[in-house]
Amino acid sequence: MRNFVFIALILSLTWGFSACNDDDNSDLNVESLPLSARQFLKDNFPDITCSSVKRGDKNEEAIYKIQLSNGVSIDFNESGYWLKIKSETQLPELLLQNISPGSMSKIRAELPDITFLSIEQVIYGYQLRTETGKRLALFNFDSWGYEQPNESLPEEARRFVGRYFSWNNYRHVIQTTEADQTTYIVYLDNQFILHFDKNGSWTEARGIEEKPLPSDFKDVFPQAVRDYIREKYPDIQIYHVFKYNAYYQLYIGNGTSLLIDPETGVFIYPTDKIQTFVRTHFSQSNNIQMTIKENRTTETITFDCSYIIRDEDYAISMQTDKYGEWNYLRLAGNKVPSMPESILNLLPFKVKDYIATHYPEKKIIGIKKNPLPIEIQFEEDLLLSFDSEGKLLN
Repeated sequence: MRNFVFIALILSLTWGFSACNDDDNSDLNVESLPLSARQFLKDNFPDITCSSVKRGDKNEEAIYKIQLSNGVSIDFNESGYWLKIKSETQLPELLLQNISPGSMSKIRAELPDITFLSIEQVIYGYQLRTETGKRLALFNFDSWGYEQPNESLPEEARRFVGRYFSWNNYRHVIQTTEADQTTYIVYLDNQFILHFDKNGSWTEARGIEEKPLPSDFKDVFPQAVRDYIREKYPDIQIYHVFKYNAYYQLYIGNGTSLLIDPETGVFIYPTDKIQTFVRTHFSQSNNIQMTIKENRTTETITFDCSYIIRDEDYAISMQTDKYGEWNYLRLAGNKVPSMPESILNLLPFKVKDYIATHYPEKKIIGIKKNPLPIEIQFEEDLLLSFDSEGKLLN
């Protein structure tokens, strides 16, 4: 009896459901697939059997090729993660929703009846092919667009690529439209990503995986910006650039970002001050992604800053004035720490003392300092307000 139970347990761990039973024509047994591949089949094809399981090589990478009884074929890599999925008739909706629920919800709202025949993992996320041959791009941040031929790029954009990236070949050209704004996103062979507006004017350029932009890319800036870079940072490499109406934002490595006025060449925002603030009070990590955007919706110009601490799995949202003084802090993510004691020390003593006396164990995830009143946000949706002297208001 004990042996029977043991064998039953092994069988349940090996497969545990009816999907993809072995077939005499298979070169491999289903049980030889990596665990992640078996789990993927269980989650997305729970009632489908396997016609064949084969192993081969693709681009010097060992893969498993699975053929299902419903006409779907799947390529897995050596670790058991899927690379491409094709169907003779139609990919299951369950599969698509499991892979990219946010993007698919947007696509189905606009294209409810479209049929997809394949999905493949590519550099930007996922590429979908329809029954009519169109290719849709699903980005990892729940957005989507249409893959287009290179010739669809506006002429100005093609000239820009030829001037600064002439040794690169086009890999993907994607057209997206959100809030009536058309954007072209170009992926080049040497792992550069370029963004253009509908007229072909560039708005963003970056290298993937810390690849710097070409040295002559500095020529794209107005003379005032070039002069500032040559004087202050003559030997820098530029990794990422945004072009806004009022300024350029340059990332030059080690988490350093510059905001420069295109007409005067003046360094218009003290990003170094903000970066020092984050490293002093929150994290010394070198794996920090920073985004800064100018906010002109308030009476005075402020900047919305976002810092993602990747290796600690949380993010910091800040709003500062143009001098880099913070008005608002908020923490979010999967592993959110409590607001550091060093931040609470910047508040009036009565505020800190009240929190320590009445809520010593509660996690603080947000603080608003300006404009008054001072507000303290706790994780459990508790919000306290204080006046400038630290007197509790509510």
